[in-house]
Amino acid sequence: MKNRNNTLTKKGNYMSYTFEIVASKLPAGLTSEQEIIRHAGTVLEDMGMTCVERNYHLNVDADFLPEVLNHYNG
Repeated sequence: MKNRNNTLTKKGNYMSYTFEIVASKLPAGLTSEQEIIRHAGTVLEDMGMTCVERNYHLNVDADFLPEVLNHYNG
């Protein structure tokens, strides 16, 4: 199921947005925004996203990275 801004993924009894999934899969201890962004791209790749999909999330969707940063509990 897709939303216009982010992909929704069924996880248990609720739907998770892609930025929530990415934030939860980032390694602990990242201190700079650059490290988080770099690892976010790797997580998207590990999730099986194509280059075009990763590019959309990281460069086109203006809300994606701020949401990842807000949800990161490193």
